[in-house]
Amino acid sequence: MQIVVMRQGSDLLFCKIESSEVKIDNSFSLYVGPERGMARFSSTLVCNIRVKTGEGNYESGDRIRRNRGKEDQMSVKVTWYSHACVLIETEGTHLLIDPFISGNPLAPVKPDEIPADYILVSHGHGDHVGDTVDIAKRTGATVIANFEIHNWLLNQGVENGHPQHIGGGFDYPWGRVKLTIAQHGSALPDGSYGGNPCGFLFYVQGKKIYHACDTGLFYDMKLIGEEGIDLAILPIGDNFTMGPEDGLRAVKLIEPKKVLPIHYDTFDMIKQDPAAWKDRVEQETLTQVTVLEPGEYVEL
Repeated sequence: MQIVVMRQGSDLLFCKIESSEVKIDNSFSLYVGPERGMARFSSTLVCNIRVKTGEGNYESGDRIRRNRGKEDQMSVKVTWYSHACVLIETEGTHLLIDPFISGNPLAPVKPDEIPADYILVSHGHGDHVGDTVDIAKRTGATVIANFEIHNWLLNQGVENGHPQHIGGGFDYPWGRVKLTIAQHGSALPDGSYGGNPCGFLFYVQGKKIYHACDTGLFYDMKLIGEEGIDLAILPIGDNFTMGPEDGLRAVKLIEPKKVLPIHYDTFDMIKQDPAAWKDRVEQETLTQVTVLEPGEYVEL
């Protein structure tokens, strides 16, 4: 008998069975003959599957193995383009966050070199709205932002947009994103009201990525950490956002598996030493720190 567990998309798992008679006992039953059968179930049930055959009972760890296709073997790729600009690549979809490229002295690329299927804007400041309008017009990307920024972007000629707001999540073809609070401002480049700033909590390919965007330290980060964060992306530049001290406190509240420091060195007033911050975080927590140069990436 061969039992193969396969992942399909971001939410579903399938069990492909080759056997004469198999019963999957987990609040439902499936019987198959000599031909192949398919049983679909949620990812939360996978670890508890028991397979009953004439040979005995088998736990998932005994006779069930993961079989990932070429697409499923793809990891989530997170590229840092300096400042708060990050590109998340998940199963062929490009999620571009706060694309401040033009006028950014550390940007390793030009705005017309960046792919984007979705653009996410955390707040209205010019170093975060950045090149959103031009990139959205070039690529046809859907722009995700709060309702006020969404309406402003439509008036700038952006055709595809999806408004969300703090605490609200939405399921997209590539996964889910929820807007979190952020302690910051949000005036738009022309002085228009930009609503409330936000962070982003991504659910992609079974991974949870928290991009705090521009924010000061807040205790509700502990609640975000209860989600079980695989990667936290945190500002450490100080002056406009958290500095190294509060960044460390944020790591202790969130307890992510990995953390990527951002929003530093773009300007003189936010110069920091990320290597020193890495050493301290890894001395005082169990979190692994990934320090990138602009244009480099980490895979999950």
